[in-house]
Amino acid sequence: MVAPGWPRLHDIELGARCARPAPGAGRVAYVHGLTGPALAVDTACSTGLVAVAQAHAALLLGHCAAALAAAANLLLSPATHAGFAVAGAPH
Repeated sequence: MVAPGWPRLHDIELGARCARPAPGAGRVAYVHGLTGPALAVDTACSTGLVAVAQAHAALLLGHCAAALAAAANLLLSPATHAGFAVAGAPH
């Protein structure tokens, strides 16, 4: 159930209108009924690895009984690729 006035998950453009991914992480947790901290990790290419490492550490330290880690990297704008090319990033 989505609260009145809140967009449904598929209506949210994560990252397209907001430079910070944190609201998206909280929204995904809310929609799926997940409780506890909802973190957005932004470390460029290593985001998935860092998210899994944080989840693993939380489990080992007994901070939680279960953890969920996920990652996605969508470079949909040609401007992003052009910026990387100007910076001399490898293909």
